Amino acid sequence: DHKYEKTISGNDDGMKSGLLHLENGNKLAFTTLDGKSSRIDKQGEGAATDIFSSAAANGNPKGVLFCPGFKSSMRGSKAQAISKLCKGHGLEFTSFDYHCHGESSCSCSTDTHDENRRELETIGQWKKDALHILDHVTTAPQQIIVGSSMGAWLMLLICRERKERIGGLVGIA
Repeated sequence: DHKYEKTISGNDDGMKSGLLHLENGNKLAFTTLDGKSSRIDKQGEGAATDIFSSAAANGNPKGVLFCPGFKSSMRGSKAQAISKLCKGHGLEFTSFDYHCHGESSCSCSTDTHDENRRELETIGQWKKDALHILDHVTTAPQQIIVGSSMGAWLMLLICRERKERIGGLVGIA
């Protein structure tokens, strides 16, 4: 089977950053917030807040896995806003950078015309990245997957592979 190793460091706001070291030498960067250390606070309005409120209230702990869009970052404004909602509702939160995105490694050249790079930057590879994070980083038994743009496509692919781990789906633009 595969061997995975995580390196994690924390900061003052409760967020932890880490790298998931994959067997092939690649590293996936992620951020996570432990829902247990969060405080309940009424923040925001609307459907998203209702989804997070019901997830926190039903006694079945859920986490939120954010799948960013193409060339977006795990530290972008959408990830930060969702993290804040999760913290306010006491939910675990995880976001990550896909292979060759943000802080994750890229085992190919930076030349966008390089055939090897184009083969590595595929929906299939990014789906594997998301599944690695779901399987080896998230800890809540069920995850609400939030996908932005391309991340929403990946959210649907993840759902097909891990139905038992999915507590809800939210697509955003």
